[in-house]
Amino acid sequence: MHLKEQLNLAVGGIHTTSAVLTQTLFELSAHPEYIPELRKEVVDTLVKFEGAFSKAALWDMHKLDSFIRETHRLNSPNDILATLQRRAIQDVTLSDGTFIPNGTKLEFPTFAIHRDSEFFDNAPDFDGFRFLKLRQEDDKEGGKHHYVSARRDMLGWGLGKTACPGRFLADVEIKLIVAFILMNYDIKNPDGQGRHAHVHFENQV
Repeated sequence: MHLKEQLNLAVGGIHTTSAVLTQTLFELSAHPEYIPELRKEVVDTLVKFEGAFSKAALWDMHKLDSFIRETHRLNSPNDILATLQRRAIQDVTLSDGTFIPNGTKLEFPTFAIHRDSEFFDNAPDFDGFRFLKLRQEDDKEGGKHHYVSARRDMLGWGLGKTACPGRFLADVEIKLIVAFILMNYDIKNPDGQGRHAHVHFENQV
């Protein structure tokens, strides 16, 4: 692999993880009412796993998982752009009759999909325990609501066999850092200030 390709992969893995982490801290600051429950979950889980931040312990933090997934839903690093960019390599006709000529560039509107009421109740609103409740309601397929799950209504990781292979590492990194902050710091916005505004940059690799 050439150096340029290696650097592209490194940037793709670093900036997206740090972006989601930053947005998670912004949401915690804007919604401090979640902090006591999240902090209790972290402490209780560490007691259960004898103080070890193991993979199993992090996987057991369902509330934190839900909070981060909801943050990613509304603040995906790729929201400002479409995701899953593809180019047709031959003419194709879809099942609904839509004709796509060879060479056509196709993209998925992630921002709109993540806020579509067809997929989510009160879709524009932040609900930190949205996916916890969905997991509890959907016993047989609760796993599809995990943070690392790539689905057609959650395209932050991509979709299908080309979904981001680094999402499992990102999941561990983000949870470790947020859990540490929850255990050691209180977070809130300055009095009278709302959620930190978004600053978007072109970030597709």
